[in-house]
Amino acid sequence: MLRRLSDHVLARLWPGFAERTRRPHGPRGRGPVTHVIILDGTMSSLAAGEETNAGLTYRLLSERGGADLSVYYEAGIQWQTWRHAWDVIVGKGINRQIKRAYGSPRATARGTGSSCSAIPAAPSRSARSRA
Repeated sequence: MLRRLSDHVLARLWPGFAERTRRPHGPRGRGPVTHVIILDGTMSSLAAGEETNAGLTYRLLSERGGADLSVYYEAGIQWQTWRHAWDVIVGKGINRQIKRAYGSPRATARGTGSSCSAIPAAPSRSARSRA
């Protein structure tokens, strides 16, 4: 009874209130989205013929596209100069990459019917032959 009275009072004070409360409460926004986050390995590349397995996976998923798939890719730590060699050896900066990947808008849709999977990728033959 109190609920009906408050709805009636609000409808008088706020035109359009009654119509807003009568709308059916169905699903809003977009449907479920699968988020794929690919963090490639050290010294990785997306250059043709030089891709790692993670790079090939990224290409394949990017070509598929669609509203139900979100793909985020970031290459691993890259060699810059001899001065930064130790950074590559110890993996300096990987924590920042992980925070960027999981902090990106595509990766923060927790609890919205989205799914997120982590699949470690083995290095491709071309990546192993470069080592």
